[in-house]
Amino acid sequence: MDSLIKRLLDFVDTRSSKSAMQAAGVASVLTLMMAYALSLLSLDNYSTLIPFIAFGTPFLFLAIWFFLSILQSKEFQDGYTVHRKKMSGTWIVNYSNPMRVDSRRNPDSPAVGCIISINSEEKLELRFVVKNNRIYEDDDNIVTDVALRREHSNMYNMFYYFSGKREAAFDLKHMAEHVDFLTDAGKVNIEFFAKLSFRVEPNDKKITHMEGNWYDLNGNITKMLLLRSAVDTGASSADALLHFTSMHQLDSALMGSVEFSRG
Repeated sequence: MDSLIKRLLDFVDTRSSKSAMQAAGVASVLTLMMAYALSLLSLDNYSTLIPFIAFGTPFLFLAIWFFLSILQSKEFQDGYTVHRKKMSGTWIVNYSNPMRVDSRRNPDSPAVGCIISINSEEKLELRFVVKNNRIYEDDDNIVTDVALRREHSNMYNMFYYFSGKREAAFDLKHMAEHVDFLTDAGKVNIEFFAKLSFRVEPNDKKITHMEGNWYDLNGNITKMLLLRSAVDTGASSADALLHFTSMHQLDSALMGSVEFSRG
């Protein structure tokens, strides 16, 4: 029963079903009003109303549903619809590592794959495919809080924000008993934000380059990088904790630059 109710609620939550329900309600009311008006004109012959109600209601329903669907489709479009389509597709993302965390700067840090798509609400969605990462286990990181803004002329900004739990890399999970930002299950709560700039030319079929900065809002990404640095030096658990606590004083959430590119 719970599954049936959930499916029903999921159906009701869709734009198409909402339009259908609204159209059904309006069509029923209009049909009854017109039937009543006709009944006043022919009080002695109510049988003529039955075909009118039988065929008039479905016709009105379809016409109103079509009209409402067009209105809602226009409502979900804005000035950035064309740009979203030009941004959709597969990207390669490079995040710079902060010098203040690791003096070696980790030059062999792998790039991250990202798929940008348009969801059912006509908004952008970013799916980062994380593999061979220094601090996380392989997983997909889906970001739904994405916004676009025109900066000036043909320059635009994209903002994205994420807050949630990520699973720490396997060899960092055992440090959970020594640090307060890792749960017993080896997960860390992260919160980050990025601001990118990109140019849109009238004849461009797709956008191929975006760049800007990214920020570690709650500090846990930086702490994970510090912990990774300690473990990579071969320190024992106690030494790693000491190494971490001596370096964790941070003066800014800014982590560095981020670049999206594709051919």
